[in-house]
Amino acid sequence: MSSVVKAVVFQFLSGIKDSILGVVLIYSLDKKIQNHQRKQQQKAQEENKLNIRRTSSSVENGGKRKNPRVLGRICMSSALASFVWISIWIFSVYVLPMLHYYTKLLISMVLEGEETSKTYEGIWVYVEMILHYTFSALWVLPLYILSKAINGFWFADVSDSVYRFVHGQPRSFPSISLAVADFVYSILVETAFLLQANLVSHIPLEGVNQLLYTMHICMLYALYAFEYKWFNMGIELKLRLQLVDQHWPYFCGFGLPLFIMTNMVFSYYPVVVSACIFSIAFPFFIVSGTQASTPPTPATIQLRIFEPAAMLCSYLFSSSIRSRNSGSVQYQT
Repeated sequence: MSSVVKAVVFQFLSGIKDSILGVVLIYSLDKKIQNHQRKQQQKAQEENKLNIRRTSSSVENGGKRKNPRVLGRICMSSALASFVWISIWIFSVYVLPMLHYYTKLLISMVLEGEETSKTYEGIWVYVEMILHYTFSALWVLPLYILSKAINGFWFADVSDSVYRFVHGQPRSFPSISLAVADFVYSILVETAFLLQANLVSHIPLEGVNQLLYTMHICMLYALYAFEYKWFNMGIELKLRLQLVDQHWPYFCGFGLPLFIMTNMVFSYYPVVVSACIFSIAFPFFIVSGTQASTPPTPATIQLRIFEPAAMLCSYLFSSSIRSRNSGSVQYQT
């Protein structure tokens, strides 16, 4: 029994170690890419002695475009998320208190009396609520959706750049339709798994519900990070989920740092601020996931945590296909 616990703890700590190496790996990876490009440049110069200038300039220009690719995308993603975060902080900490102070001062100059001050404070509660909703609808929500869409492309760009350098050319799916179907189905399964995590958090057992919820979200975050690499390797969703379930202590540890960062308590717009922190930190976990390797042996204790969500989505898909087929048969008759 002690050996089983040691194995679980060792995989868990290995996951934490691999996840936090993202920051270090990005800078070391950038140096390796530069060295690799220098070697390619020397090789190209040797093979094209008759056209050294044109070849060297093209290699140098290509290197200039590729060098900042990973770091540049990460910096832009962090800057965009930080901009959303800072705008929320400025509105909540400075804009609203200033509006409250100056409008109260203006009303006190026009109208006098304690009753006026009390009436204003009562009205300000509703005014502040309206301002929050207006700010959310006209600024936070559009900027949040835009940043999510842009970060999606940048995350894929970071993953592709690191994967090509570390593992070589990506292995594509047999067809585009299969890749699209796998992508859509993975979104559905991950959404169902997120609902499953919320359900287990409401189990009436204090401590157990929080532990299960933490395990769910940590494994989901780890799946997010590794999924870019696995998709480039041509691994289908079913096998990806099996890998996470078989090595659940490792992936729980891998996703734990990101879970801690995104679940800190925030006073203003906690959901949006957590999403901003996720956007800032997640590219580092993509690099870590692309570089890391799962343990060679599965966990001694097997937990099929993703299985309920996968079975639910599979049932819904098969039911929709059966109903569609029955409807087409009735139409033909």
